[in-house]
Amino acid sequence: MAVYCSNCGLKNADDASRCTSCEADIKPRRSAGAGMFKGTMLISPAQARPSENAKSQKESGKAAHGTMLMGSLPTAGSQPAPPSPPLTPPSMPAPRRTQPAKGTVPSSGDSFPPRPTVSSEWPGGAFVSQRPAPKTTVVWVLLVLTLLAVTGAAIAGAYAWKAMRDNRHAQTSFAHKLEAETGRLRMGIALHAVRTQCGLDRCAAAAQYFHPSVRETLLAQAPTISERALHVLLTPDLSRAQVLSGTPLAKVAEAARIPPNACIQVRSGQALVIGCTLPYADPQFQILRLEHLETLTP
Repeated sequence: MAVYCSNCGLKNADDASRCTSCEADIKPRRSAGAGMFKGTMLISPAQARPSENAKSQKESGKAAHGTMLMGSLPTAGSQPAPPSPPLTPPSMPAPRRTQPAKGTVPSSGDSFPPRPTVSSEWPGGAFVSQRPAPKTTVVWVLLVLTLLAVTGAAIAGAYAWKAMRDNRHAQTSFAHKLEAETGRLRMGIALHAVRTQCGLDRCAAAAQYFHPSVRETLLAQAPTISERALHVLLTPDLSRAQVLSGTPLAKVAEAARIPPNACIQVRSGQALVIGCTLPYADPQFQILRLEHLETLTP
């Protein structure tokens, strides 16, 4: 059976009395009337590796470093000792937490205090918040975005409506202008026919070009229709033609039971002529009013 040195831990022969490495005495001592001991030997890390200066320690009289724990020696008829409990390492103290110095920013290697769950301030002045953004903030952001989208859509709709209104107004103005210029030509044809008939002393035959409600009155004014008056009334640069609807003179057409949008007025200074298109009459264009045509003749 091999024997291990209690000083350097080297394996030696069973009958060796000294260690072949450190020459320490390895022969165990026996008590009188007792056999060889049984126990457990614990060797420190210093004992696990051979000592290079073991001989110098022996010569200087220093005791070998190591500890041997042995159980009690068994006697005849006694029960073996129970095994010793396993060794547990000593508990280490918890590391201390340190706070950063006032006025400094903590680094990644520093130990921090427990992180707060609500908004707070570090002693150094750095603001730290671990609380997530509340749901109300998200709701407000969605409301603001929705309001902006609705406002943008309303502005775009207003511009589109204005553009459509302007376009419709332009189209209406163009239609009214076209209708007014067409009515000017019809008026010129009717006035020229009246002047021609009156020049031939046939003014009674020209009465058909006047509206029945004002026929007798307008026949008395027929001689005032001159060549100069016709030239002024038929020239766009010298007179203005306009549809009667929407003007103060619309009541003249309403009094004769004629739709105002079927009548036009041609004005040049004080001179005024109102004529209406009547689809059911013959001729279809009839004069409704003549005023101050003598002012157009020099």
